[in-house]
Amino acid sequence: MSKNIYVSAMDRLTVGEERKERLIGDLIALSKTSAPAKTMQQSNKSHRVWKKGWAALPIAAVAVFCAIFLPLMLRDNTHPDNGKQGLSAGFSISTSDPIPGVFCAYKTDTNEFEINDVKISYFYGTHKRLEDFGEYEQGADVVLRISFYNDENQEYFVKDIINEFFTDKYSIEYINAGTEVGFSYSEKLTIPASMFTAAKGFINFVIFEYIVWKDGREPERQEGNGIKVYYQLDGNLVKLSKNPIV
Repeated sequence: MSKNIYVSAMDRLTVGEERKERLIGDLIALSKTSAPAKTMQQSNKSHRVWKKGWAALPIAAVAVFCAIFLPLMLRDNTHPDNGKQGLSAGFSISTSDPIPGVFCAYKTDTNEFEINDVKISYFYGTHKRLEDFGEYEQGADVVLRISFYNDENQEYFVKDIINEFFTDKYSIEYINAGTEVGFSYSEKLTIPASMFTAAKGFINFVIFEYIVWKDGREPERQEGNGIKVYYQLDGNLVKLSKNPIV
């Protein structure tokens, strides 16, 4: 009796172990098939989401770029409506143009001034020397006259430079492979409020070279040069530009 019970119990144990092994085997097989499929589905879904987001990214980036940077790229910093921008003009030269005897340029720290305080740094000079005027050396002086002119041809006299203009103090040099001119001399000048006679116009900084005879003969005007700055009035505010204001 006890033997049969023992055998029966052993049989059940064996059967139970076999079922347990089959169950474990089935689970292992299931994990090798269904789990990767699920992972692949998740991967494909993630890839689609990532791909969709990546495709939208350039559009968003271009929109942000256009909104922020395009107006800055198209902005004309010399126009008076574009805020307080420093101006610079006259320093670049073209090798195809005739070389002038007198060079002039200007710079400002801003393009907005009170009408009674329009100050511009002017640079001017020459490559010539006084000995270039040998025929006048004994009987005449070489005078450089500096003036402002407005668009109504009104003149405001600044000063005369007699003979000294052709010294090292006012010398110039060609820099950056001859595409720019470097000046030895500059000074800050105030443009009188009386020269701003219109709502829009220009102020011309002009240097003329004269031969002034010591025997009283009429002076002879030689070559000269000038550079314009354009302006627009807004009450007592003067807004400057390198270019004509329309």
